[in-house]
Amino acid sequence: MSNSPVSVPPLPRARARRTAQLAWVLVASLVVTLLGAVASPANALGSSISGTVTGESGATTVPLANVQVTAIGIVNTFPFFPEFSATTNASGAYTISVPAGNYTLRFTPPAGSMHVAEYWNDKTRGSADLLTVESFVPVTGLATTLSLANSIAGNVKGIANSNVVSAVVSLYTVNGDFVASAMTDDSGNYVLVGLAAGNYKLRFGPPIGTGYIAEWWDNKSSLALADTVTVSGGVAATGKNAVLGAEATITGNVKNTSGTNLAGVRVDARNVWRTFVSPPSTTDADGNYSISGLAGGSYTLYFNGTEQNYVAQWWNNKPTEATAQWTITVNEGHTAVGRDAVLEAGASISGNVKGCCPVVNLNGVTVFAIGSTSAIPVGSAITSGDGDYTIKGLPAGSYTLHFVPAPFSADYPFNSFGVSEYWNAKQSLATADYFPVGAGNTVTNMHATLEPGGTIQGRLTDSLGSPINGVALLYSATDTSASQAGSYLGRAVVSVDQSGLAASYAFPGLPVGSYRVAFTDGSTGGVVDIGLPPSNPYVSEWWSNKYSFAAATSALVTTPGQRVEEINGTLENPRFADVGDPSSTFYPFIEWMASAGISTGTVQPSGKPLYKPADAVSRQAMALFMYRLSEETFTPPVTATFADVATTSQFYTAIEWMAARGISAGTAQPVGKPLFKPSAPVSRQAMALFVARYASANLTVAPTTQRFADVPLGASSAAAINWMFVNGISTGSAQPSGLPLYKPSDPVTRQAMAAFLFRVNALSPTP
Repeated sequence: MSNSPVSVPPLPRARARRTAQLAWVLVASLVVTLLGAVASPANALGSSISGTVTGESGATTVPLANVQVTAIGIVNTFPFFPEFSATTNASGAYTISVPAGNYTLRFTPPAGSMHVAEYWNDKTRGSADLLTVESFVPVTGLATTLSLANSIAGNVKGIANSNVVSAVVSLYTVNGDFVASAMTDDSGNYVLVGLAAGNYKLRFGPPIGTGYIAEWWDNKSSLALADTVTVSGGVAATGKNAVLGAEATITGNVKNTSGTNLAGVRVDARNVWRTFVSPPSTTDADGNYSISGLAGGSYTLYFNGTEQNYVAQWWNNKPTEATAQWTITVNEGHTAVGRDAVLEAGASISGNVKGCCPVVNLNGVTVFAIGSTSAIPVGSAITSGDGDYTIKGLPAGSYTLHFVPAPFSADYPFNSFGVSEYWNAKQSLATADYFPVGAGNTVTNMHATLEPGGTIQGRLTDSLGSPINGVALLYSATDTSASQAGSYLGRAVVSVDQSGLAASYAFPGLPVGSYRVAFTDGSTGGVVDIGLPPSNPYVSEWWSNKYSFAAATSALVTTPGQRVEEINGTLENPRFADVGDPSSTFYPFIEWMASAGISTGTVQPSGKPLYKPADAVSRQAMALFMYRLSEETFTPPVTATFADVATTSQFYTAIEWMAARGISAGTAQPVGKPLFKPSAPVSRQAMALFVARYASANLTVAPTTQRFADVPLGASSAAAINWMFVNGISTGSAQPSGLPLYKPSDPVTRQAMAAFLFRVNALSPTP
């Protein structure tokens, strides 16, 4: 029995409704980027992820039961980042119900398992691949194999081959990231378990007070010099032993130039790698100090008596680290004595810091003294409750002052990335005034009155209006000397608050000026490159909805203390991996194709699908897109209309709908059924005929005005192409002079097709 084609209306019955909803897409370029179905609520579970988990077992794999598989939502459209979990059964199978969105998977084996936890696809959290889940389209067949866990074991001994108990053995990556730690037992043995295959470095830290010094494997003094331990294949790396050396000690005395012993002077030891290697010592009432816990080697010392108003110095009576002598050599287990210092009396600078409007004493302002020969502060002090400060221990020289307001002061908030004020009421070090300070002198009345800082603040959301975590970046809009864009000033973390309703940021303490703000989801780190390349999954932007520094709108702080609000960021989460520039011409149309359910793209093994915007549209794909656009229900005939379209084809229903609607009759043959040529690309003139017929345009009247230089009035497709022009669906390609070109024989690209279909859908329905 054959089924007769259903009667279909001349225009989609949902056009008016959907046009009103989606016109906003073209205007604002803000579309649904997380949920696969427009009508699905954000918190509805509309799909699933399923697969199997196996584990390495010798040369084979075995199913792993009781592995917790967690789908972690990468985009936060919920009060918090959503997580959905399931546990594998005896066959290693799992199914997790999830809403549409972008996810990574975490595989956590049960306690005591001999396998290592991992993220999809054999990655760590920071590098995990993403899975895109659409509404009511399950993601199936995911297969994961967990690697065998590795271990490292060894023994720690000390003097006379004695076992060192409770030593801490710490494991690091070769880049210095901490991985795990273990403590030695009564026999000095340790074991680090559950390790992923890789290269590591070991540090052996002795218990405090045992007289031993820490070392790296194998008998090295630092991470950089440490030997690498490699583990793989579930095989234990044993014999990673250490023999800890006895600590060395440096002692001495500190006096002033009058021969008086100085108490409370801090003394630090630094090795030849410019690293402070042991806790500092403080001189006692007799001016004596002792620094222990040192490995054998050469050292210098730093004597800091600024609190007692003495000038700090390096060994041996040197003013800077660059001129210091590394001539204190001490052997393991021995003490270097008599490393004494004589400190000169220092100069001081004092004053008061107030705020204006109203005038108040400012507590907690940091005041830096900066010498004329270097931008590095020589000394500093913090104002007390009455706004007073005193900077002590300064050598003679020429100085300026830098006043930085206290953190999170209500009226003068902290500006961690720029200046508040330099002496004398100057806004930069380059313009600051300097004043002389004599040896041992006291310079007073160095007062300052600070203007209140302005604030730029706003929120960060996705294109649905849901708050998201990210980073706001502040740039100077006028100072472009440092880069192609304005000078980078600082960053502010934007986090969703506990209510889940807002993700806000603020840049306080700003002087009057012009600024530009950029937004990223944080995956690019703190400072992003100029141009803000797409991050995963969001695309970074400049305020407001701009994608370059040059195009960005400036936020202006015009008066001291001004609060500039609503400098908000809205990050796009493109549906397709190859259409990631929201400023491009076709971006809103392609996003509309996805949000309207017309195109889902080409699925990749991981990450977002591809849209392939520059590819030509095939005739069968064109039929499917137009059928989905119509939102019509059609039952195809049992017998095919076209000789080259099988009833089993996934495009069969759409192609038969094209025939039933009179949109395409195919190509007649001398004998038999016509051909549809489903794999052939659609030409621009054929596209014009298809969409005009779909819209029930009157093509019986020939046009009287030529619209395009390459479409004469007598052309067979002239009426349809004229209809495209009149209705604003295509204006062709402009030429330096004369009429534009339509290029009727060129194939239609997928990106151009998205624009054509959007404009056709936006037409008012025929009465």
